[in-house]
Amino acid sequence: LAGFDLKVKDLARVTDVMAKAASSSNTSVQELGFALSYVGPVAEQSGLSIEDTVAAIGKLSDAGIKGTRAGTNVRGMLLRLQKPSAEARGALSKLGIETRDAHGKFRPFIEIMKEFGEATKDSADYAAVFGRVASSGAGVIAKAATQGSIQTLGASLRDANGAAKTMASIRMDNLSGSIKLMTSAWDGLVQSLMQGKALHFMQDRVDGLAAIFVSLKNVVDNFDSNYGESLRNMRDVTSGSMSYISGEFKAFFDIMNYGPNYVFERFI
Repeated sequence: LAGFDLKVKDLARVTDVMAKAASSSNTSVQELGFALSYVGPVAEQSGLSIEDTVAAIGKLSDAGIKGTRAGTNVRGMLLRLQKPSAEARGALSKLGIETRDAHGKFRPFIEIMKEFGEATKDSADYAAVFGRVASSGAGVIAKAATQGSIQTLGASLRDANGAAKTMASIRMDNLSGSIKLMTSAWDGLVQSLMQGKALHFMQDRVDGLAAIFVSLKNVVDNFDSNYGESLRNMRDVTSGSMSYISGEFKAFFDIMNYGPNYVFERFI
């Protein structure tokens, strides 16, 4: 957010843009985050919106230039165009491309790259202007700008409202998502049970089950040649265990039927 001088109120916009870009390009939200961390401040200083910046990263990602490499490439292009070297100025002049308007303001990045793509396909021109590192990425962006695909992606990202929520819904609409929801609900239940009055109620039930397991263990440990007596002991423990567990199940279903107040009125 800070890289684009955005505020907390813009968080939903940013997450929607990144979610839609991740579903529209060969990248992920995490890779977009890495890329933006490299290019954000330079992009903002160059007048790029987060939508156009993410669109550029998305197109690079489609070409296999992802994550920090994508961020480094876009940053390199912008810096080279903002302050071109003598060699770059010569190449831009030869191609008839101006990077600033009549008032000295930096022109829109996508427009410059569109003009570049229309003016040349020569890799030497790309290398002269953008340098060795960013030249391959510049070729990708120039081609996308010439074809209009980067503009189309940018426009769709400006209309990305609700994309993050939609992505989350789609990801959760399967067995894995259901398990995550169940796990989250269970964790919430455990946290609730570990607090307040319900803690004492659950502790008594857990202690009762622990006593049953200890009794069963003692029977198994003492299961010796006195076969008949051991079986009688196991029968007694098992009978008592089943009686206790059936009582707890009844209490559970009473809770389901009569609600949480039943717990406090009946057991606490």
